[in-house]
Amino acid sequence: MPPTLDPDVVDAEVEAARSEARHGRPAEAVARYRSLLARLPSSGDGAELGVRRARALIGLAAAEYELSGDLSGAKATLRDAERIAVDAAAVDLVAPIHGQLALLLLRAGREGEALRAFDRAAEQVHAARDRDQVSLLLNRGVTHMERGSLDVARADLERCATVAEAAGDREGELRARHNLGYAEFLAGRIPRALATMDRAEALNTGAPHPIGLLDRARVLREAGLSADADRLLSQAVDLFASGGLHQDLAEAQLTQSECALVEGDAARALTLARAAERTFARRDNTRWRRKAQLLVLQCERRRVRPGGRAALRRLAARAGALAADCRA
Repeated sequence: MPPTLDPDVVDAEVEAARSEARHGRPAEAVARYRSLLARLPSSGDGAELGVRRARALIGLAAAEYELSGDLSGAKATLRDAERIAVDAAAVDLVAPIHGQLALLLLRAGREGEALRAFDRAAEQVHAARDRDQVSLLLNRGVTHMERGSLDVARADLERCATVAEAAGDREGELRARHNLGYAEFLAGRIPRALATMDRAEALNTGAPHPIGLLDRARVLREAGLSADADRLLSQAVDLFASGGLHQDLAEAQLTQSECALVEGDAARALTLARAAERTFARRDNTRWRRKAQLLVLQCERRRVRPGGRAALRRLAARAGALAADCRA
């Protein structure tokens, strides 16, 4: 190992790459991780450097998945990290490895599998670093929200905020408190959701995160403020596109489509919904693809002219096929 790459330097470079990913810049994160891994020996230098290589691989798996949607490739990278962790007897890496796998499954729309992986990670969370605990609790809380288990989600997110605050992890605390606001939104408490998100954003010392813009837009759309929501979504879409965050970009486009439909622009809504569906299909994200397919049908239904019985029958057949796909 070159003399400049002492363990503290490696830790700093891993954290810099992780920060790129957390701020919606996966391409930059991948470049940093790959540059570091190219300079780190793959074996023969003891457990200390092996653990650091494993940490870089854990981060690389998630960043590459965001760019490519290749779940099997990301899993293979995590298996490499796990082999190193086992060889080094690094118990503090067990939770991060399983937690990262869980996050990949969540991003792929496989919430049930993700939750089981998060629960396996939680069994060893006491041995993990504070930042790893924050990531695990945050992502498991989001998974519970996706599944509608709001009380359990709040427990994870409140614990996450507490750990982050005690560790001085201001960004982790912000994300936890922001998601507590999103939990209020899912519970139907829209004014409280907006107020909680505003308090969370007060912790932000940088530019707004595009995920925060997307979540706030969803709340505004539900409140009937679709034009205000669309303005936030336009900012989020630009940020997601420039960062190569294809999953989040498609989710934002889907919400834009919903806003356009409410505003009576069915043609724009249909274009956006179809674009989102293509992205979800490329990423093999069945759950989100079904959401997009349903919205496509709703857009096409809105465009059927009065008396268009043949068109309605065709839509009904496609709706029946979609329902069968969802049941399967």
